[in-house]
Order: sequence, then C-alpha cells, then structure tokens
Amino acid sequence: MNKLKVMFKENWKSIMFSYSLFAINSILMVMYPKVLGDSIDHLIAKDYSYIWYLISTFAAIMFFGYISKIYDTKVFSGIYRRFASIETSKQLDSDVETTKINGRLTLMHYIVQFFERDMLLVIQTIIGLVGAIYFLAMVSLPIVGFLIITTILILGATAYYSPKIANITSQYNDLSEEQTDVIATRKISSINNLLKRGQFLSLKMSSVDAKFSIWIQGIVYGSVTALLTYYVMYNKVSVGSVFSTYRYMFDFCNALLGLPTILTSYINIKDVIQRLETEN
Repeated sequence: MNKLKVMFKENWKSIMFSYSLFAINSILMVMYPKVLGDSIDHLIAKDYSYIWYLISTFAAIMFFGYISKIYDTKVFSGIYRRFASIETSKQLDSDVETTKINGRLTLMHYIVQFFERDMLLVIQTIIGLVGAIYFLAMVSLPIVGFLIITTILILGATAYYSPKIANITSQYNDLSEEQTDVIATRKISSINNLLKRGQFLSLKMSSVDAKFSIWIQGIVYGSVTALLTYYVMYNKVSVGSVFSTYRYMFDFCNALLGLPTILTSYINIKDVIQRLETEN
C-alpha cells in the first residue's frame, strides 16, 4: 500500500478539503428527510413558515454539491497527471516495455479513481448509516435494533462473497495486462482466446455479483417493509413522520446496498497496487 500512502501524504491537504466539502453535502442530504417531513406536517397544519428551512436546506445541498464536484475533479485530475508522470519516468529508466507501461498507466488510473470515486462512496455510506441511526433512534429504538440485525446479516453475506470476488478480480487484471501483448502478435486465434477468457470472467463476475446483490436486496427490502409496518401499526404518527421515517430506513438500507461496490473496488485496488509494487 506504499503508493496509496505516498499519494495521500503528498496531497493530503487538497484531498481532505475535497472530502470535507463532500462530507458537508452528505450531512445536509441526511438532514433533508427530517426537514421535509417536518415541513409536510407544518403545511398540513396551514403553517407556512417552515418552508424556508426546506428551501434553505435544498439550496445548501445544491451549492455544496456543485462546489464539491468542481473541486474534486480539479484535485484528482492533477494528482493523476503528476503521479502517472513520475511512475512512467521510473519505468522508462528501467527499460520497461511500452506495452507494460501502457498497462501500468491504466492501473494507476484505477488508484486515483479509488480516491476520487470510491472513497467518496465510503464517506457517503458512513454518514448515511450514522445519520439514519441517529434520527431513527429518536423515533423508535426497536427499529434501530432491527437495522443492526440487518447490518450483521449483510456483513455475513459480504464476508462469504469476498474471496470469490477477489479471485475473479485478480484473473481479470491478469487478462488486462496480457491484452496489449496478445494483440501485438496479430494472431487471430490468440486474440479470440483472449476475448473468450474475458467473456467467461465477465459472466462469472456478473453471476457472483448478481447472487450477492440479490441476497442484500432481499434482506434490505424485507427489513424496510417489516419495520415500516411495525412503526405505523404500533405508533401514533403524523404524515410527515411516516415519510421521514421511511426515508431514513430506506436510506440506511440503501447505504448498505453500496457495500458490494465498495468491496469490489477495494479488492481491485488492492490487487492493482500489489502489481505496481511488484513491478517496481
């Protein structure tokens, strides 16, 4: 993981500021269902004063979302340019083949994408889970208990499918590195064999991912349905409260649905870094 550490150490100020902007936007999005639910109740009661809180929250989400996206692109495109230039120079000095350098540039792009895209998903997931638990705890502690059980079940499914995904990812990255060399041979049989292997791995990954996702979706949507039914049946609630509670339960479970993507990205970036470290 040395390359990740070096990249973060050299650019930690700009990276942390980018993450901070995104975190602020994520926190505002977590607050939005509560503000919207309260606004619905006030509007039903013919009280229009609360609408300004809703408009202000929405405007803040739009503002920080825009600023975060612009700054994020500026920071990480610059990091990739510098990082790729340094690594390419090292490999040219070591007389590494052009095809290998091209493949390594692609792998290095994955590393930057991990910081730019996947880490944002991690931040969003953590804030979404913590925020949902906080607001739901104010409504009903039994709901939080059910959601914790749901989380444990999903983590179990994640642990089961993790080795399968890691194995396929490693094979797929092997294939990516071979691609340029195989095409350079200009042998149709070799190219067709490469494409068949790629198709096989894609189908294999799709099958594992589908099974993983189905398990998680089944647990998630089953839990949301059961919990919402429980909440409405055993609590005296307003329309706005039902809406915000449903949104927080759904957002909590939707955050858990991001686990397969996070897991796959982590496994892929770990394999990529090992390849780059081995090369150096």
